[in-house]
Amino acid sequence: MKPAIRMVVTDLDNTLYDWVTFFTASFYRMVDVAAEKLGVTRDRLLDELREVHRSHRNSEQPFALLETSAVKSRYPNATRSELAKEFRPVFQEFNRVRKEKLKLYAGVEETLQRLQRNRIQVIGHTEATVPNALYRLRALELEPFFVRLYAATPSGSGHYDKERGESLLRTTIDVRYLRPGERKPDPRVLLDICREMGIAPQQTLYIGDSISRDIGMAKGAGVWAAWAQYGAAFDPELGERLARITHWSEEDIRRTKEAQARHGNAKPDRALRYCISEIFDAFTF
Repeated sequence: MKPAIRMVVTDLDNTLYDWVTFFTASFYRMVDVAAEKLGVTRDRLLDELREVHRSHRNSEQPFALLETSAVKSRYPNATRSELAKEFRPVFQEFNRVRKEKLKLYAGVEETLQRLQRNRIQVIGHTEATVPNALYRLRALELEPFFVRLYAATPSGSGHYDKERGESLLRTTIDVRYLRPGERKPDPRVLLDICREMGIAPQQTLYIGDSISRDIGMAKGAGVWAAWAQYGAAFDPELGERLARITHWSEEDIRRTKEAQARHGNAKPDRALRYCISEIFDAFTF
């Protein structure tokens, strides 16, 4: 008998779409254009952006470029709004590449449609910030399939355009902000989701691309686990480029190594080799 599922909790980045590919390509295009405009080397700008990311503990910090020393020294008296206007063509390059590269994995829309027809509660869970997560769900036309989203609270000054920043947060999804320290692979996060949704862990399926962080968390919480194995099929060079500008501190690296040691051998109940729709081969909804 296939396990009967009433709720699906899914990771977003590299589970529903290839975040590594789109973000790395967009970010480095922005850096190259900005470095040429500022008359500095790519490496200098990457170093400064990494420091900004670390100060916010987030590698996906919108408008981090405006906080770099290269920009501040070039435009010492400019306001943030003035800087944003000056660098609008640079950010437009990021947006152009993102629009080109941000695509759903095969079968995602069809899978979410089928779950919705079966009246399955679908919950998003990500350590991306709420505005970034909502932007991607909206851009990919996935908002109608999610009843709730658990995501991180953003840091920093937010969008330079207040109206635009507020519009990013308007959504039909019930948004819940993760508390500081609520990080994968802590199973309490997932247990809280089950409790708040009123659905037992034994009737819940978690889908994610990381064995140690997603699958380890799911097994620790006693929920069913499907590993989005296809989410790791990106160019390894992109992973190295992403590591170049990561916000991770020594503490983050230590915690990741500990998670790998504890959960690196976690066994998913189903490995999704090629497509998220393979969940229907292993579970009933």
